[in-house]
Amino acid sequence: MSEVNYRKQYELFGVNFDHWERESDVSDASSILKLLQNAGNNFAKDEDVQLELKKFNPSWALGKNKNSRKKASKVQFHQLSTINCCRTIYLSRDILTAIKRSELYSADSLCYITDISQKDHFHKLCSALDYFGYTDIAAKIEFVGFGKLEGMSTRAGTGLSLESVIDEAVELQAEMMEKHGKTTYARHNFDQLDEITKKKHAAWFVAASVFSSKRQKDLKFNWQLHLKNDNGMYLQRTYSKIKNLLSKVERSRLEESVDDADFSSFIYESHWNELLQQSAAYSKARQKAIDELDGFILLQFGLRLGQLAHKVIFKDEKWILIEDRKSLHERIMLFDCVLMIVEDLLKLLGYQPSDQF
Repeated sequence: MSEVNYRKQYELFGVNFDHWERESDVSDASSILKLLQNAGNNFAKDEDVQLELKKFNPSWALGKNKNSRKKASKVQFHQLSTINCCRTIYLSRDILTAIKRSELYSADSLCYITDISQKDHFHKLCSALDYFGYTDIAAKIEFVGFGKLEGMSTRAGTGLSLESVIDEAVELQAEMMEKHGKTTYARHNFDQLDEITKKKHAAWFVAASVFSSKRQKDLKFNWQLHLKNDNGMYLQRTYSKIKNLLSKVERSRLEESVDDADFSSFIYESHWNELLQQSAAYSKARQKAIDELDGFILLQFGLRLGQLAHKVIFKDEKWILIEDRKSLHERIMLFDCVLMIVEDLLKLLGYQPSDQF
């Protein structure tokens, strides 16, 4: 696949890169030859060099297991790794790339995001950099592993690219609209959207399905099951519903800050209280999601917040008709907060919410 197509597909998920590099940029074996010679290795031309690498143990390689950390206090070695001085291999190319990126960009950290099975490889990369005298670069390596998508193919059973995944999701959404005339897709004229908007929403459907599992766990993907749940659309509907609700009471706002508000007049009601407590917990959940680099935390928080917001709207649907402007404004402020939270977590998950759905 061409770089142009890769760029287009990443943009559907809100992902952009400032710099693009190719594996061929670090395919010069002479650089590895120099590293090996400087490390005191003697070998014949085109000879495979076997290195016994003393383990360099970054925190991500040890995990939270106490036994792993205890073992790490003892000197350990990786299994023998073979490097050839006349051709590059996966490990040697990553060694050269890490050195190049650290020097070129003055990087504070080098983050590798791959499936979890690559963890041992990047642990060896750290140990190799340490062996060659680049301990400072080894300490910058961060590994973020994710589980695999199992069972993901087109409904025809063929293998698929990211592009075919998006096309499949667009087709499924169109089918849902035809089968169920009163669905969200039909009510908002999904069939009349331009192709880019359709694909962006389809990309969000796929992303939200992936976020339904913790980052490091494998996910068994099922098109019909994920389309039935459609957590992505649920959060989008929550956003647009609250946005629409607030537009109806815009004229009732007062010049009053949250610090001056008195929520005691209605917060004793359980559904309002639950919504307030969930909103207050967002900062902690947000930080945890960032620290653990796991969208699952944000998605689950958003779904629960959405459920509580819908519960309030259903149980107290006439609150927007309250005549006392101060009491009304205080309820508006709480929903303002909920809307900001939903918008923020959706953006963190790579989706720009729309007023259209």
